[in-house]
Amino acid sequence: MDQPLLEAENNIKTKNQKLLTLEKNNNNEKNGDYIIYLVPELVYITGIEDDNNQNNRRNKCKNIINKTRSSPSTQMSAIDGIKHLTNSKEHKIINGNQEKSPYDLTKEWGINLGNNLTFLGRIIQQPHIIFKEDHLVEPKNGFYRTGNPYKMDIITNDNIFFIYDKNEKYDHRKIFNDLKLKFENKGLGFSNDFNYKKVLRFGLENTSNWEYINESLKKLVINKGDSFGIIFCSYQLEKFYEKLKNYFMNQLHIPTQHVITTKIVEPNKGNSIQFNLVDQINIKRGGVNFYIIFYKEGIIKKGEVFLIIGLDSERKDKKITYSMTSTRSPNLNEFLTQEKTINDNKQEINTTLSKMFEEAINEIKKKSPHSPNYIIIYRQGGNDLRNIKLYVTESPNFTEILKSYKEKYNNDNNFNYKNTKLYYICCNLKSNLKFFETDNRNVAKAYFNPKSGLIVDDNVTQKNKFEFYLEPQFVKKGTATPCHYQIMYYDKDPNEENNLKIENLEKLSFYLCFYFWTWSGSIRMPYLLKMSNTAITFCKKIFDNSESYYYFKKPTYI
Repeated sequence: MDQPLLEAENNIKTKNQKLLTLEKNNNNEKNGDYIIYLVPELVYITGIEDDNNQNNRRNKCKNIINKTRSSPSTQMSAIDGIKHLTNSKEHKIINGNQEKSPYDLTKEWGINLGNNLTFLGRIIQQPHIIFKEDHLVEPKNGFYRTGNPYKMDIITNDNIFFIYDKNEKYDHRKIFNDLKLKFENKGLGFSNDFNYKKVLRFGLENTSNWEYINESLKKLVINKGDSFGIIFCSYQLEKFYEKLKNYFMNQLHIPTQHVITTKIVEPNKGNSIQFNLVDQINIKRGGVNFYIIFYKEGIIKKGEVFLIIGLDSERKDKKITYSMTSTRSPNLNEFLTQEKTINDNKQEINTTLSKMFEEAINEIKKKSPHSPNYIIIYRQGGNDLRNIKLYVTESPNFTEILKSYKEKYNNDNNFNYKNTKLYYICCNLKSNLKFFETDNRNVAKAYFNPKSGLIVDDNVTQKNKFEFYLEPQFVKKGTATPCHYQIMYYDKDPNEENNLKIENLEKLSFYLCFYFWTWSGSIRMPYLLKMSNTAITFCKKIFDNSESYYYFKKPTYI
């Protein structure tokens, strides 16, 4: 009976107020409303309901964030409060027939909260990002200003089209023209004979009925070989996002970019949104926005080839979906994603992982001068027990394939794989630890979120394991959670100079967090792992078949 209750926002209105358990409270009553208390066991979490008014949704999100994200100082204050309570001899707790203080109980249970929770960490230097014409950008605390894409695609009348809602009171032709100007400002090439009047544009008259939309789209005559579609979404059309993606990707095999029209025409944010769209469209068309020269950063020696892989999976209804994203170029900024849903049994898992791994090796072979010096697999992991299970289940498939390649290509001068070393790393994004910076020079000690690039590989790591914590992103609201990396397997060379240094592995993991194209800054994990995770979520919504679908070769679709 003494359990805490949830206090609900007092905006519930019913015809029969007697059906609710209400408590009239004159002190907290506002505008005649009641305070409603809910039993936690009878409450389930739901999303924010659909609201035509974007400001209402924005305010609700902001309100939730303010109530759920506490600052580092607030969290440390709570920890200090717990420490103070456990050292208290004044408070009494009834334990059976005895009254004991928290101090007595903590000693009895063998709990000892240390007073010194401070230790030293390292901040990795930010990477140097290269845009077009060797335009160099150095991020500041994980964020950077974008430049013109390094490698742009060519747009012709035949390979671009757009779809819009005729009921929207916007000049979609003008919006497309504005977008075209942003393309040109960014350096995106248009063919000399590009003529807006020849661009295929299709207006939908009824966007509230999917059957009508589906039948209307079938009338489109599109060049399926090299086309790209921009869909200007009204509020009604946005509801059919998944079905539209499914139609264009499954049936026509055409990548699309969905744009919310009301956002792109906003006076303040519309301009920057359009520039961001150009970057995303360029990637989907097979272009390259920027790259990092890893050998100049001291991570990769000149001439070395790295194959980086991100691997994720999801189990559901005796099925398991695997998603693997791998690099396709020495600059590590072009990638291939594979996804497949299979029966959750050992034989199918082994066969699928082996085929995906072989595909990744063969794909990078097309652009590399020799076999990879290092193959690094970032696996979406969890706690220690889960990581061990993943390692035992999956890593033998990769080691066996690599062994077979060494035997198969033994006489090949360039691709013999005899010096290729494999790393299998589990990444836990839900670490229990949080790190804060503090300024000991102030009398009133304050705590802050650490700067981008924090590495912790001592003090809180296990001595018998090869592991580290990395916090690539800087968080302004709330507190950041670091990613915990555990190296479960690696090929060790007797000559230490041939092994990958832990410092270089840490820097590589950090720099790969900047290659996520829809965000001008670092993300929580290496982008290959993020793309694999996104592909699973994306495919679950969009694709309804279980066959392997290699949809990120060129162009890249996400």
